[in-house]
Amino acid sequence: MDSGLRVPSIATRRHLQNLSGPTFTLEERESLWHLEGFLRDLDSYAAKFYYAVALFDMASENLGRFLQDDRSKVQPSLERCRAWLTLAARDGAMTVFHFAKTLDAVKSGVAGSKNISATLDHTQFRSIRREFREHFPNFEPVRHAVAHSGELLKDEKRRSENTFSGSFDGPGLLIRDSTDVFVSEMLVDRTFSNTFDGKIISYDLSWENWRVLDKIVSDLFFLFGNRQNSAETC
Repeated sequence: MDSGLRVPSIATRRHLQNLSGPTFTLEERESLWHLEGFLRDLDSYAAKFYYAVALFDMASENLGRFLQDDRSKVQPSLERCRAWLTLAARDGAMTVFHFAKTLDAVKSGVAGSKNISATLDHTQFRSIRREFREHFPNFEPVRHAVAHSGELLKDEKRRSENTFSGSFDGPGLLIRDSTDVFVSEMLVDRTFSNTFDGKIISYDLSWENWRVLDKIVSDLFFLFGNRQNSAETC
């Protein structure tokens, strides 16, 4: 696992240019205030993902040190570090989901503002949203596996829906022609895996993924701060 000594520096709080102006109607200004709030929320979620990765690194580094000691003396510390790793991975999964839903809210906010819609580069806006989907294609089932973990096996119907049958070859997991396999909060390096809706789904709690989220926020702040007249629509 990566050392916490290589944690990148988080960007300072970004400045978002005000989207409204004195010539806007009160209704339009209120709509744009909500849109500005959604954009700032994206910045906040990117920061939360950063801290989830940083927590993972800190716990990983401490775990490595404790593993070199006498197990009988450090067992509680080992268990604590392993729990922190899982907590960080769970929080990262939830944060990516909230980032995605807030990105959808930004899209709705654009559609609800004639002024923004008329002056935004919609081709670039679509490209930014597509970048998120390409890097986090399974964000919804990854979140659902975490958020509904206590429900997935609560009865026979749920068990049959949420276990995996077949073959699978992924990080730290090799399955051949098996039935009713259930994977829960499995961590292999930075890959966090669970079963949900009959599939094994994963995501990586990595600095690479944080940089994707961070770049999306930076690109959106730049895009909304540099709107040009455009006849395109979402």
